[in-house]
Amino acid sequence: MRYKKQLVYAGIITLVIAAVSTYYYHSFFLFDKFLPGVKIAALSISGLNREEAIMKVDEWLDTINDTPVVFYTNDYSYQTNLKDLSHRPDAVKIVNDVWEKEKKRGIKSKILTMDGGKETVYSVKISYDPNEIQKIVEELSLNLNKDFQNASLEIDKWTGLRIIPGVQGQKLNVDATFAGMPGKWGDFTLLRIPVVLTKTEPVINEEQLKIMGELASFTTWYNVNEVDRSHNLRLAADTVNTTAIPPGEVFSFNRIVGERTYERGYRDALIINNGVFEPGLGGGICQVSSTIYNAVLRAGLEIVERHNHALAVTYVPLGHDATIAYGLQDFKFKNNTNYPIYIRAMAESG
Repeated sequence: MRYKKQLVYAGIITLVIAAVSTYYYHSFFLFDKFLPGVKIAALSISGLNREEAIMKVDEWLDTINDTPVVFYTNDYSYQTNLKDLSHRPDAVKIVNDVWEKEKKRGIKSKILTMDGGKETVYSVKISYDPNEIQKIVEELSLNLNKDFQNASLEIDKWTGLRIIPGVQGQKLNVDATFAGMPGKWGDFTLLRIPVVLTKTEPVINEEQLKIMGELASFTTWYNVNEVDRSHNLRLAADTVNTTAIPPGEVFSFNRIVGERTYERGYRDALIINNGVFEPGLGGGICQVSSTIYNAVLRAGLEIVERHNHALAVTYVPLGHDATIAYGLQDFKFKNNTNYPIYIRAMAESG
């Protein structure tokens, strides 16, 4: 009798194991729907077949794709949306990838999530459009970047030389700013991204200018009755005035003064062209470069580039001129000292 009971118990256990095995085989290997607890990003797809899951994911992507994205600082904001910044994922590919991963998921993991109490989440990476990101970088930089201002010197007729403090600048920190963007899709309603700005310090500070003393000076004369030429001289001198050159840096007249155009206020006056005096835009400003050149010679600074006029000029000794032509000829010198060089340039009253 005891032997028969053992046989009966063994048979019952075998039947139970067989039934459980059949259940899990059908649940995990033949079932055509996603199991409980399965989510794609923040979206539950449990109990759905692939076609239903694709439709649901597609609708969800349509919704979150319109999520506003606001880049902000204390007093500035710029708004766009995820649809413009990112590539929309393919719902079919996402669902099919998850389906294949689910088929390979271990039996233990599936059993533990059968009651839906524990979730299996498959994340979806956000792929940003680099061209759109670059547009945002340019927009933020245009509105938020500020150049630093070097400390400078001014001459007051009552107090003499005085120092004007430098001012910090700021520059968009691209990496730190975009690190605030989400890397994976989620249930977004609004994305607020703080703009990170990095402070930029002046190259020339007040302490450096406290030891400033005159290295050299040079003066040339011009005819104030030549109105247009005098105007060009003053404009170029004003542009060069207060230029600071850090140790080891090179001063370029063309880079500082820029291209001579009507839009920038320059006028036609006599220039030397192929050995002939004739009217030309910006005529006369070679007197400014030549005056600086003679001061630089007296200061013992290193000449990097200098050219003579085709004809002799009257405002400097023979061979002591420095002609310039934008894009062709420049006057350059290097600050070969251990301290900043500061240029004071003035043109007035001849």
